[in-house]
Amino acid sequence: MKDQKLSDEDIAILKQAKQAQDTMGSMGMNEPDSQPVVEEEKVYENFIEISDLPSKGTHYKNKIVGQPLKVNDLLQIQSMDEFNIHDRIDEIFRRRIRGIDPGEILLGDELCIALWLREASFPQFKFPLEGYDCVNPKCKKYVDASMAQFGFEDISYESNIEEVNAKFDGKEFVEFELPHSKKIVKLVQKKRKHVTQARKVIQENYYDKKIPVPDGVEETLEIISILDLGKESLLETMQEVAQLEALDFIEILKQVNNHVFASDIVINRTCPACKEGTSLKGYPFRPALYFPIDIQ
Repeated sequence: MKDQKLSDEDIAILKQAKQAQDTMGSMGMNEPDSQPVVEEEKVYENFIEISDLPSKGTHYKNKIVGQPLKVNDLLQIQSMDEFNIHDRIDEIFRRRIRGIDPGEILLGDELCIALWLREASFPQFKFPLEGYDCVNPKCKKYVDASMAQFGFEDISYESNIEEVNAKFDGKEFVEFELPHSKKIVKLVQKKRKHVTQARKVIQENYYDKKIPVPDGVEETLEIISILDLGKESLLETMQEVAQLEALDFIEILKQVNNHVFASDIVINRTCPACKEGTSLKGYPFRPALYFPIDIQ
């Protein structure tokens, strides 16, 4: 699936729609675009519960509900890139999701919620998929992209949530000891706010100072953002980890792999010729997903 950008004319149409939307809002003809995040469980007008999360909602106090995207969300999505995608998604989640602060969403649930928003916004449009060869040896038909599209109901998720929940046993963190230094480390579940914290360290200590980011720094920050070694900041934690012996760092990696909730998207494909079903694990997130309509 290829990335796509809207043309200047398409963007102008979206902006006109946004201006009209704002005008209706000022006349009392539209709902307010923002509502406070609340802690108690509550039913919101025009908000629908997001069910079937990979985490099964077991780490959230309230139900998570959402509503379809609006024009200003699409304007942000069309200009997403690898540098701003996390921040843009965060802003959209804050406008369209209720029942939880977006920073508290488990990272393993993020894609599911993003795809749910797309389905809520364009329920009549299929999801795009590249062409593939049918795995049925009696068929082997090539299914081109126009026939390979699938519905939201064809999406499922594989996750380790049951194993993770058993290891945490209702606690907010687990503790383990490093074999060489004997330091005690606390580990929590990875949430969107941890990615935000890691990105902030990169921005302030490298990008803002126009210093190249050394290889491995971003990956290391992503790992240690969920660790507590008794330091005041993530940067101090990173500096502490940099001084660890290899044996201790390997233990950290092992504990993270064993305890962090993760999910894989599974696309359940059906060959249009023989009706044989096959599963495809993995689906790349692209802004183009949110523009199924060719604006003229």
